[in-house]
Amino acid sequence: MSVRAYRVNKKELAENCSFNCWHDTEVLEFFVDNGFYDGRNNDGCGHIEVPVATLEKFLSEYEWHPDGDDYLRRAIAADIAWARENDRVTVDYDCF
Repeated sequence: MSVRAYRVNKKELAENCSFNCWHDTEVLEFFVDNGFYDGRNNDGCGHIEVPVATLEKFLSEYEWHPDGDDYLRRAIAADIAWARENDRVTVDYDCF
């Protein structure tokens, strides 16, 4: 069996990042514990795919700090809304 590689003609990223893989370590730890696809290399760069259900669980279970996590909460909520609007069951993140 072979694995074929196709050129990517168009890749469109959101204007702002949703979280920082190096600084928001609790986010990635939650994803590891609750299921996601991790296609990052040893430097932490690459592609991850997170089920919308995992993102929703994160929003409901994460212990939010009153002084500093609001950007993260808004970003994850926006990702969930985008996924619903686009009939997606996962959200893909390009980490670089």
